[in-house]
Amino acid sequence: FGPFRPYAELRGAAAVTLSGTRVAVVSQVANTLRVLDGAAELAHRQAGEGGVQGLAGAYTLALGGADRAAVLVAGRLDDGLGVFRRSGASFTEAPRWIPAPPLPCPAGSACPPRRQMLRVSAAHAGPVVFANDYGPPGVHAFRDESGGLVHLASAEIPTCALGNPKPVLTDVIASPDDRFIYVSDFQREGSTSCVWQLSWDGESRLGVPVARRDPELAGVESMLIPRDGRSMLTTSYVASGLAVLPRDEATGALGPPTLFADERYYGVEFIVMTRDERTLYVTNPVQGTLLTIARVDGALSLQGVISTEGGTPMLDVAGVALSPSEELLAATNRVRGSLTLYQRDTGSGALTWLANVTAPSLAFANGVAFSPAGDAVFVAAAHAFTLTGWSVPCVSR
Repeated sequence: FGPFRPYAELRGAAAVTLSGTRVAVVSQVANTLRVLDGAAELAHRQAGEGGVQGLAGAYTLALGGADRAAVLVAGRLDDGLGVFRRSGASFTEAPRWIPAPPLPCPAGSACPPRRQMLRVSAAHAGPVVFANDYGPPGVHAFRDESGGLVHLASAEIPTCALGNPKPVLTDVIASPDDRFIYVSDFQREGSTSCVWQLSWDGESRLGVPVARRDPELAGVESMLIPRDGRSMLTTSYVASGLAVLPRDEATGALGPPTLFADERYYGVEFIVMTRDERTLYVTNPVQGTLLTIARVDGALSLQGVISTEGGTPMLDVAGVALSPSEELLAATNRVRGSLTLYQRDTGSGALTWLANVTAPSLAFANGVAFSPAGDAVFVAAAHAFTLTGWSVPCVSR
């Protein structure tokens, strides 16, 4: 494993996405969008002082459109989406900024003073993209066309807790068939969290939000729907567990959750699932652990807890990713500023520590992704303001 070789360092890296061998990264600090292939920078977009149209506080990104020919950036301070049309890795026209459509502030609630577009995700099929808004809380649907994003529909997201409206919309995902949208609301105190379900007709209408409020969802951070669409999994930070909710494929309705609770689950945040959907890997930044969880007939059981990196306490483990072959797993550590690789037994799912690297360019390492070939791993480090790439030449990928 190694030697470690940084491909590039980018200030303020906040989110990363991959297309073939190319990496696209947005920077909150520098208000930039850059596309790289190895060490070569192929494209660069930068907003002016204070951020302009779609890049101020750039927070998340996704590839959109039927052929994924646009890079969509959620501008946290712009309260809109930046649209960057591309051919390969080159931008073919000036970027466009699509402001968030106006939404009313829910009655009796204290809306945040600044609206923020926090998350953007693409439908599984077709040119539709979805984004959620922090305040007033809501979700928007757009269709990606050659001229930019066309607004199709918006829906206000009510507060989970009547009389205590403190929304924190942590995730937005589509069902495998794109007929339903789900939005999670952590709530700032984390005790009255919920998951909202909205129907989507594929053209111009988002349905009325229907809430699933359960103690088992307290502190919901991430959602995941397996390919068969018959259930939803959530990481429930405050409830100290992973919740599994039955899901009706026809109506999209979520049923009463089963909470697989364990004190070692308090603080769980990020989750990844193997292609056969039998093994989950969950990070717990609060307790500094990486958890291996087996999934058998819908039931979850804790199989392993890793709390050290080569004998050193793991601390604030965050991002997690599987290589394309699923023979490697990468995890980042925010506090230590490190990247760790594990060899994965594809039969049992067990992880064996391989190596780790700590570097100034990995300060508050958070997002992590493997290259499509599995020969490199990329890390976005918020405090170091960097995107780094590390070669993985000596192990099976």
